[in-house]
Amino acid sequence: MFPNAAFFSERLEELVANAGEGLKCVILDAEAISDFDSTAAEAVENVDANLGRLGIDLWIARANKPLRDLLQ
Repeated sequence: MFPNAAFFSERLEELVANAGEGLKCVILDAEAISDFDSTAAEAVENVDANLGRLGIDLWIARANKPLRDLLQ
C-alpha cells in the first residue's frame, strides 16, 4: 500500500483548485519516486483522469527507467 497516495491526490486537487483560470498542465517531478505500487499507480491514473476532465494535462518528468517502464 502506498501511504501517500491519498495525500498526493488531495493536495494536488487543492493546488489545482487554487491555481485559477488558465492552468493547462501539471508537471509531476518523479525524480524522488523510488517505489511505485498498484495503489500509487491507481492514484496517478485517477489524478490524470480528473485533470483530463478539466482540460489539464499531467506530465511526468525525470522518472527513472523502472518507473517509466511501469507507467508504459
